[in-house]
Amino acid sequence: MRRLAYATLFLFAAASSFGQSQPITLLEIGPQAGPTTGGTLILFRLSDVPNCPILPPPPALLIDGVAAQDVPSLTDYAFVTPPHAAGNVEMRIVACGMEDIVVPGGFTYFEHPSAAAFTVRTIDPAFGPGSGGTEVTVTIDDIPFCSDPVPPATLFFGGVEATNIREDQDANTITGTTPAHAPGLVDVTVRTCGGPTVTIPSVFTYTTGSENPNPAYEKVLFPILFFGRGAQGSQWETRITLYNSGQTTLTAANKVFEGDPRCPAVCGCDAGSEITPGETARVCGGGFMNPAGLIYYAPKTGADDLHYHSRVYDTSRSTLNRGTEVPAVREREFRRDEIVLPDVPLDTNFRLALRVYNPDQMDRSLVRLQILDPTQPGALGTERIIELSYPIVTPLPDPYPNRPAFAFVDLDPILRSAIPEADFGTTYRNVHLKLTPVTEGMRIWAFVSATNNATQVITTITPQY
Repeated sequence: MRRLAYATLFLFAAASSFGQSQPITLLEIGPQAGPTTGGTLILFRLSDVPNCPILPPPPALLIDGVAAQDVPSLTDYAFVTPPHAAGNVEMRIVACGMEDIVVPGGFTYFEHPSAAAFTVRTIDPAFGPGSGGTEVTVTIDDIPFCSDPVPPATLFFGGVEATNIREDQDANTITGTTPAHAPGLVDVTVRTCGGPTVTIPSVFTYTTGSENPNPAYEKVLFPILFFGRGAQGSQWETRITLYNSGQTTLTAANKVFEGDPRCPAVCGCDAGSEITPGETARVCGGGFMNPAGLIYYAPKTGADDLHYHSRVYDTSRSTLNRGTEVPAVREREFRRDEIVLPDVPLDTNFRLALRVYNPDQMDRSLVRLQILDPTQPGALGTERIIELSYPIVTPLPDPYPNRPAFAFVDLDPILRSAIPEADFGTTYRNVHLKLTPVTEGMRIWAFVSATNNATQVITTITPQY
């Protein structure tokens, strides 16, 4: 039945066009771990139907080069894994009319200990960032009924207990949020209610900060998300909106949008993650306010259909200005080499602040700051090392941490220590700032805000490429 349904779609696509208008991407695939005996049911979804000039077969899934068995499914592509030795293997999706989609190390085979109390069928996902916060669901063959479970069901990752444990006896699943851990492979211990326990060795991989645990999403940084009082009686607000100009509903990884505005809650009721075509959604600022701003996990399939707007303004002086536009920073704009912010103005009537961001939540990561002479090559004064902070909070409220590692730097004392008082604002009316990552593997983005002391109007100096 599924083959016939998809064949009709393939034929229609072939009749309408001989070329795929946009690359096909992988929206979702899982689970990502199963036993060496095989038999794990894997489902995946694609952003579009592969397009060929003739009627093609449906896509195939290769596990370490071996074709998985196709299983009829009405809503997804479904396959059963073949047997394989323990370890991480490549998943590859192949189909006529599209480039192969490769997920390196995307599936983990694990051995079951002998005489196990129960059988672990799947672990999904099988990897996540070292900062923790990944929601992992373990499916087993049977969860015993416990009217008074002592001890309760739980999961351990590398010997550390997960948080936010939920047990579903109907679905035979135990779900928990991973704790923080150093990068690398760890054991997963599953305990059902009443006490039976099974440990699967070396099955969950903690990744480094720059690795996105879900390749279907891209990180988008909104650098400012603040509500409250500021200097000289100012009262600040931030407005972040997104518009979907595409033809399909887009679903983000984190629920950041305001719900029903008729509810008395700060952000309405039932915060959402979806934006329907032609809809404008507003980020719930009260629910996600943080000095480091907000990371939004946008679906990659709709990256070109989402239009962002972020504005910060002083409501106490709303008649004087309509606020300042602050850019939304897409994942592709973060840099591993350096960032230069040219023409930072030196004026005693303005307060200067530097904000530095790392989207990968790398706590205590380091960045070098140099003040460059705009009149000739070379640096002014001594360089500074800036440390970004991302304190680990347990439990994390979301499997996708919604704020970056961050540093706020008051530039005024740094600039005055590098430039003689007599030259400040005269000989040197502006300077350039150069930021270079020091911590290996980190990505950064930064901007400078210049706030007028009299009007509280903000001017931003952002990287331009």
